Order: sequence, then C-alpha cells, then structure tokens
Amino acid sequence: MVQGLFTVRQAIKRLRLAAIILFSLALLFPTYWMVAGSLQPLAGVLRIPPELVPRRLTLGNYATLFKHNPIVRWVVNTGVLTVVATVLGVFTAALAGYAFSVYRIPAWVFWCFVAALAVPRISIVIPQFVTFRVFGLRGWLGVLVPLIFYPSGVLLFKVQVDGLPKSLHDAATMDGAGAWQTFARLILPLCVPTLGLLVIGKAFEAMGDFLWQSLLLTQRDSMTLMVGLVAATMRRQEIAVNPIGVTLAAGVLMFLPMLAVFLVFQRSFKQSLLGGSVKE
Repeated sequence: MVQGLFTVRQAIKRLRLAAIILFSLALLFPTYWMVAGSLQPLAGVLRIPPELVPRRLTLGNYATLFKHNPIVRWVVNTGVLTVVATVLGVFTAALAGYAFSVYRIPAWVFWCFVAALAVPRISIVIPQFVTFRVFGLRGWLGVLVPLIFYPSGVLLFKVQVDGLPKSLHDAATMDGAGAWQTFARLILPLCVPTLGLLVIGKAFEAMGDFLWQSLLLTQRDSMTLMVGLVAATMRRQEIAVNPIGVTLAAGVLMFLPMLAVFLVFQRSFKQSLLGGSVKE
C-alpha cells in the first residue's frame, strides 16, 4: 500500500515537471524564433515549412542596423535614462512609502496619491503632453519627470514596511537613531527584496516607455534604443534586403537590456515573491 502511494506521488511529480517544461518551452519559443530569425537571411526566414534549427546563420541583419543607425549612442542614452530614472524613482517611492507607513498621515491622502494606479496611462498622454509643453518640459527632462512619479512603488514599499515589526522602530528610537538613520540603516536593508522588485519594474518602464519617449525625443541623437530601433525599422529603404530579419534583429536588441536587468536582480525578485520579510 505504501509503495503504491509512493509510486503515485512519483508519477504526479513527473507529470508536474513535464507540464512545467512544456509550458516553459511554449513561453520561450517566440523568443527563440525571434533570435533565430534575426540570424537568418530572407530565404531562411520565409522558408516553408519553417526550420526550427537554421541551416545558414548570418550577422548581416545586425550589421545593417549598426551601419545605418547610431546604435551605440542609443544604448548610452537608454542606459543613462534607466539608471537616473531607477535611482530617483525607487528612492522617492521608498521615502514616500516609509512616510505613509510610519507617520500619521490621513488615509485619504495616501489613497488620493495611489489613485493614479487606476488611471490608464494612455488616457492622459494628450493632456500630459500639452501640460508639459506649457511648462517647457521637453526632451530628456520631460521624459524623466513622469518616471520619477512611482505610485505603485510607494504602495509596494508601504506594504513591505507595514509587515515589519513595530518593535524595530521603537528599538531604533531608544538607541537614539533619527528618522533618516532608521530609514537608511534599518529599513532599507530589511527591504532589499522589495527594492530589487522596484528596480526591475522601474528599469523595465524606463526602457519600454515607447509612446511617451517617441513624443518627446524626436532628434535622432537623443533617441533611446527602443525609439530609435522602431524608427529604424520604419525606414524601409535601409532594410529592403531583409526587412523581416532586420526587424527581428531590432527586437533582439530591445530584449537584451531587459534580460540583463532581470538577470542581475533576479535574486531579489525571487525573494520578494517568496515574501522573506521579518515577522513579529
């Protein structure tokens, strides 16, 4: 009887493992196909039936992009914007979340602040653009200002601080620590998983905010990587040899920075999902 139950459990575990593997392959296949297509000539991309393993590999699609576009400049622009927006956005969100959690601020103030989460971004693009033009917020400054406003980060950090034992704040106060010392030396180290999650979210937002960046960054040298690559794929005269392969290559170049950010902060992301906070 015991052996039969053990066999059934093993079978269930194997079925779960097989389901996870199949589901993961289904999710990863579009990414694999994008990478494979970017390394093939036009004949390979259009071959019917398609081949899962390309026969002929080439870097010509990437060479076309680098030949006609300042890719390095766009990468630098994206890196600078991502770092500045992530540092300022996460820092201000952590400060605001800590203040809402620790200090006696009326609840309606917090919910008015977080109510921005219920407003779709696309619905305020036009009034936001007009407002920014009136106040002279254009170019990089206009792109950076909305990224610093991070209501979802405030909510996440407040929830994290609410889960910490209240005795920590009392002990810090008894030891003579001020509000800033408590925040910087006690709260932030305990909230590293949440900070990692905030960094990933803000970095993805900074690198993927195509609509707003395309409205403000119209000069070619000031474009970010995503805006520049999308504009490059629209100029068909430069990619007439293999428009599909060059478009897929552009998609790979957009995907790589986000993958790098996730790989760097994946440990904090996993810890935040597991909820490794301190319990009273």
